[in-house]
Amino acid sequence: MDAEPRRAPAGAGRDAHLLGRGARHRPRLRPPRELLPGQARGLRRPGRGREGPGDVLADPQHTARREAAVRDVSAPTEHVRVLLVEDDADDAKLLARALARNGMELSLQRVETLRDLEAQLEASRPEIVLSDFRLAGFDAGDVIRVVRGVDERLPIIVVSGTIGEEKAVDLLRDGADDFVIKGSWARLVPAMRRELRKARERREGERLKEELRARELRLETFVSQVPAILWTVDEELRFQFAVGGAQSNPGGAARGSSLDQLVTPEEVETVMAAHRRALHGERVSYRFSHNDRVFDAHVQPLTDGRGRRAGVIGVALDVTARVHAERALEREQRASALLQETASAANAASTVREVLPIALEIACRHTGWEFGHVLVVTEDEQTLVSSGVVHPPDASPEFAEVCLRIRFGFGQGLIGAVAATREPLWWVRPDAEKGYLRGREVDDAGFRATVATPILVGDRVVAVMELFHRAEIERDEDMLSRLASVGEALGRVFERDRAGRLQRQLLQTQKMEALGRLTGGIAHDFNNLLTVIRLQLEMMRESEALPPELIEDLELARGAADRSADLTRRLLTFSRQSVSEPRVVSLAEVLKDLSAIIRRIIGDRIEIDLALGDVQPVLADVGQLEQVVMNLAVNARDAMPRGGRLTIASMSLEVVAGTRLTRAGARAGRHTALVVSDTGTGIPRSVRDRIFEPFFTTKEEGRGTGLGLSTVHGIVRQHGGAIVVDSEEGRGTTFTIVLPVTTAPNHQNDRPAVLRSQPGGETILLVDDDPLVRRALVRTLSQRGYEVIARGSASEALETLDSDVPVDVILSDVVMPDVTGTELATRVGVTHPELPVILMTGFSPTDLGSDSLRPPPGTVMLSKPFAPEDLAAAIQQALS
Repeated sequence: MDAEPRRAPAGAGRDAHLLGRGARHRPRLRPPRELLPGQARGLRRPGRGREGPGDVLADPQHTARREAAVRDVSAPTEHVRVLLVEDDADDAKLLARALARNGMELSLQRVETLRDLEAQLEASRPEIVLSDFRLAGFDAGDVIRVVRGVDERLPIIVVSGTIGEEKAVDLLRDGADDFVIKGSWARLVPAMRRELRKARERREGERLKEELRARELRLETFVSQVPAILWTVDEELRFQFAVGGAQSNPGGAARGSSLDQLVTPEEVETVMAAHRRALHGERVSYRFSHNDRVFDAHVQPLTDGRGRRAGVIGVALDVTARVHAERALEREQRASALLQETASAANAASTVREVLPIALEIACRHTGWEFGHVLVVTEDEQTLVSSGVVHPPDASPEFAEVCLRIRFGFGQGLIGAVAATREPLWWVRPDAEKGYLRGREVDDAGFRATVATPILVGDRVVAVMELFHRAEIERDEDMLSRLASVGEALGRVFERDRAGRLQRQLLQTQKMEALGRLTGGIAHDFNNLLTVIRLQLEMMRESEALPPELIEDLELARGAADRSADLTRRLLTFSRQSVSEPRVVSLAEVLKDLSAIIRRIIGDRIEIDLALGDVQPVLADVGQLEQVVMNLAVNARDAMPRGGRLTIASMSLEVVAGTRLTRAGARAGRHTALVVSDTGTGIPRSVRDRIFEPFFTTKEEGRGTGLGLSTVHGIVRQHGGAIVVDSEEGRGTTFTIVLPVTTAPNHQNDRPAVLRSQPGGETILLVDDDPLVRRALVRTLSQRGYEVIARGSASEALETLDSDVPVDVILSDVVMPDVTGTELATRVGVTHPELPVILMTGFSPTDLGSDSLRPPPGTVMLSKPFAPEDLAAAIQQALS
């Protein structure tokens, strides 16, 4: 718009306010037939020099007919602001009268130029624009462009007597809403009302949209103040709506994005299963993590206005503070030993190693020094080794190779002194320093100055950064201060990564504990079933006159039951972290027993060689030894995806003081060795020092927990042994484990003579909540001459004892719903101290470590499944 003062457009003084309230009643005339666009061709307005002769407007008779048609069309009166683009004042008056007579109360503003058109669009804010087609110096197409430049939605109707079909189509394509032949007032008024109605509907729709958006903004504002996430998903579990507070922003939850894309891999199954259950009508609660926050979520079906299920609606409350408080309380209750055990896994994260090149680049760029190297502290916090990172990587390749191979103990050389004192050191001509162990290499590379600064987490050194320069630069305190800042930043990365690793380790530990509880529960129930099977098989075997083929079938079934019992024992051994049950065993016999299982696990593509030498016995937990062998065998299999050779050997070995085995923890003396060797891919040198760290793995995600070798290391150390590894990339890996030999006698085959229980009339109070086990035990005991009182709970058993019924022995399960067998034995020891108690359990005895399950002293334990002779032996032991 021009900046000059706005002036009235030409013709505005005489036509600016042509208002029509309707004409007086006149006789109704039949309106002329409406001209179609094609019928308007060739019509010209005379005497104008623009349209030529023959214009229907010049015909008086035609004009009379048009006025009669106007009077014939009636409609309710309404007020409309009309902007008319017309350079013929007579036509403008005619149109105004026609509209007024058809019930439209007008506020009509007429303009003749595009400039006036643009000015009136802003000034009068019309509701509709009517335009002639041909005007002085422009046409309706120019009018459309000007109007659309100001208002995209303002209705435009072209009113002309000279427009053709093709031009009319072009005008509609350019943005006109309709066109009407002049004189067709019966069509113009409805067209105007239609377009005005559509415009009002558009405005109403936009108003409703704005109102809806305002409501959504108010809802979002409300929800954003609450530490929660609110969302909906459709039946395909794709987000339709998601909003949350500042600290719980569900970032990434764009409309249409899949739910599983915004959940951590560890939690995706839980979250997806909960939403699938909600789709089927359930209300489900679960816990998940998002953006370092912890939430308790609740989901339920989402229905539409007709009550049909349309998806899932969920709300998640931020419980991070509560969880942190719980964790803080748990940390306070944990012994300092736990922190020491996890510290080794927190000191050297792979993500830190990825950050080290950046730290070196920053240090070199800001100080102007030419070469940098970082040494990191090993797990034992006694040694500095190369991080494998130098900068720039292509500078001084020979010296870089030297740096990548170096290893210093704390206090060894000048670098070790930096780690020991936690103070930086600066040397000019380090090649002349006696304590600098790489003097010749530094001189060959041309470096004349070097500085080393510690990287600290608290007061603990986690790494040392070295910088080198070819000029003899004297000590610069300002540079040391800058390097200290770099070290502080890098130290924060170390600490942040350590915290992240601890959190991941805690989650992994909880997962393993849950797996252990699940496996233990399955094994317990399975052992109950095996108890019934074993007892029934033994009773059938004791029957007389059995056909030989039936006896053979019973032996096969008993063997299968025995193997099933052994399987449950292995499951319990694998899943728990329990106190070991050491006994004198032969390592060669353990390997021989495991060979068949190893062959099944390894597969046919890998050859297995067993070299079982004559070895002395060791004092060990057999289950844990088997776990060591299986973990190493599985690792070897994974290292040979295309096949290879696995060698497992046992041998006697004399460990000599001062060797690698003694440095690894073995004592000098006679040992039995287990050697597991493969021809696989080998272990890279860069990670060889970390393979025994808990949760460290080089396998892709989902294939390894990072606990295999750390478990092996822990078991070996628990047995007083040591483990070392030799590996070469592309050539294979060899693990050597040494265990101290024992001179203790082997009592594994010592078993008290089992006498058949003679019918002596003893009364046994049997307590077991499993009806199948209870029924089988009643039959077995009754056949052996015992009186049996069977009860399904400890509470019922206590009531029986209170009734003074004579009882000689109590035979009770341990795990029962109301009162455990352990609690029953404890109460009986108080009220009936002379009454012996036998406790049966489907768990391993070492899994009864909690106070609620630990049996009182003197209690006879009987592990399920058991044979009748084992039961008889336990009863005899209790009665004695």
